[in-house]
Amino acid sequence: MSRFRTILATVLLATAAPLVHASTTDVLPLTRIVKFADLDLGQAEGAQKLYYRLSAAAKVVCEPYAGRRARDSRLHSACLDQAMDSAVAEIDQPMLTKLYRSRDGGDAAPVSVAQRD
Repeated sequence: MSRFRTILATVLLATAAPLVHASTTDVLPLTRIVKFADLDLGQAEGAQKLYYRLSAAAKVVCEPYAGRRARDSRLHSACLDQAMDSAVAEIDQPMLTKLYRSRDGGDAAPVSVAQRD
């Protein structure tokens, strides 16, 4: 399972930038590796640490969209939202999902959460 977590983490934030800036045809996905095999996501502390790692990675991935103009601000914000939404949904762990939804003000799109045996 820990190998799966490492492999999965390499692509979690890969789709955010191209989705935000779809008008550019030659945009390569920006990625950031987020390792979390060392965390117990069944515990609040593990989910909290992963949330901060994902948030930091999203900021790095979306940095090219940060700017002073209002349009840049909207693109940057949309990129951050998309990166976190997709990462949390892909990881699909109840504690992380609950934490993300509480931090996001509860406005996040519903995320399917399933318990893995």
